[in-house]
Amino acid sequence: MRGSYDRAVSSLTHPNASQTPLAVMRRTLSRSASLSGITLFTGERASITIRPERDGRGIVFRRIDLPGQPAIRAGVIHVVPEARRTVLSADPDERGAATVQTVEHVMSALAGMGVTDAMVEVSGPEIPIGDGSATPFVEMIASAGVVTAGATSRPTARVVESIVIEDGTTRIEAHPTERAGLELTYRLEYPAGSPIAAQEASVFVPLGMPAEGYAEGVAPARTFCLRQEAEAMRAMGMFKHLSAREMLVIGEDGPIENEYRFADEPARHKLLDLLGDLALCGRPVVGRVVATRTGHSHNHAMAAKLAGLENGIGSA
Repeated sequence: MRGSYDRAVSSLTHPNASQTPLAVMRRTLSRSASLSGITLFTGERASITIRPERDGRGIVFRRIDLPGQPAIRAGVIHVVPEARRTVLSADPDERGAATVQTVEHVMSALAGMGVTDAMVEVSGPEIPIGDGSATPFVEMIASAGVVTAGATSRPTARVVESIVIEDGTTRIEAHPTERAGLELTYRLEYPAGSPIAAQEASVFVPLGMPAEGYAEGVAPARTFCLRQEAEAMRAMGMFKHLSAREMLVIGEDGPIENEYRFADEPARHKLLDLLGDLALCGRPVVGRVVATRTGHSHNHAMAAKLAGLENGIGSA
């Protein structure tokens, strides 16, 4: 087993990210909140309950439907590679270890609402998909209320020199900033002839505070795919439990049997995913991150760099 996430991130330091202790207010829910629904990839019904935590461990998932109710820390060292989603494992080195799938939307909601500490109890293999956005989780958090869990001296990942990860036309970069928080920009660029035009979306996450305009302008953006992608996945037996009204499928003339919530909804959803994936860094980030055409694996790679895992996910 790789050992604790805390030990991993404290033993390695990326040369371009300063792990600076700062007094950052910790925030948690004032009471528990729950929801249930169908899942995206497994097609099963599942439920989650987000509970307050004040022990300073950050975000922890717990599979309450499994023997022993194994806990899984929300850290990039616990990521296991899966297509089109973020999956965490209690032990990435052990085949058959407990996992929780598709955590990016609830992680995004927690980060966007400024929640630093919570226990997310999951009954089922995957987080419910809801309407494909982070709004159901934002509403859970808002209905429960967010309270201060105390100020502690927490290491922050402060970008002091540029970090660039490139893979062909895909690029994610982190740069220093004078602002006290994380500036995020996502640039969506499909090949010429795609029904989705090039578009860009941004959000700012102040240290220890909710992201500016997140609940209204980022969280409602839904997961999406092109029509040909949806047809290919259905041919492989995936997503047969969903209709075009429950999943944003984009054809030549725009969404099929659906409408955009924003003209740039695809870019906003990619921004939503990016925030959720980078939250797996496990510490507040001070810097400007720009992602171009990235998916979850690229986001995880940057989260690992910011966390101090120089050789990538699981190097510790």
